Amino acid sequence: MNCKPGDLAVTVGMVEAANNGVIVQVLSCVGQDPAGPVWHIKHRVPMLVDCGPHAGCWVTHGDIHDVNLRPISGVPVHDEQLDEVTL
Repeated sequence: MNCKPGDLAVTVGMVEAANNGVIVQVLSCVGQDPAGPVWHIKHRVPMLVDCGPHAGCWVTHGDIHDVNLRPISGVPVHDEQLDEVTL
């Protein structure tokens, strides 16, 4: 799996080219199909639905395959400073 709940990710390899490069928040896993895990996501930039009952609509939440998501990672953040400079 590429993602887990709570991750921020960017969309890649989408059928609708306008849906590539959208930053999304991964909310929960909605299941598995032959293409792999499917995540429920939300995002600020509307994405065009290309299949199903809402085809042709612009939405800010929905389901997406794990293979179409790349997690955005950053530098690990620690609440406590582990390395100190002594004088």
